[in-house]
Amino acid sequence: MPQNLKWLYANRALRSFATTFLTVIFPLYLAISGYSAAKIRMVLTLSGVVSVILLAGIGLFGDLVGRKRAIIILSVLSLVGSLVISGWSNFWLIVLASELGGVGKGGGVGPFISCRTSNSLY
Repeated sequence: MPQNLKWLYANRALRSFATTFLTVIFPLYLAISGYSAAKIRMVLTLSGVVSVILLAGIGLFGDLVGRKRAIIILSVLSLVGSLVISGWSNFWLIVLASELGGVGKGGGVGPFISCRTSNSLY
């Protein structure tokens, strides 16, 4: 197996584990932070809806700027979203960070799947 392929599999495994872990921990973090069940549901629902909308446009974005660059940009957005969620307690800022950063999405997918799938087809 080529070395690059090993790195890609390792990356996918680590990203899947981390994102799936966040799927469980994120609502608990919000509950411990004092948010009501209704607000937690709203964050998760809005994140899911925005993820579907972003998913439709990410493939086009990847074609526009290049898939490799798009994946890097989306990874940075995910990092920024995680930092915002961990550093601030403003509810709407957490909602925005969760939506754009893909925090709390299961399976390590989030908005990345369009770029990764289309890249693997070539």
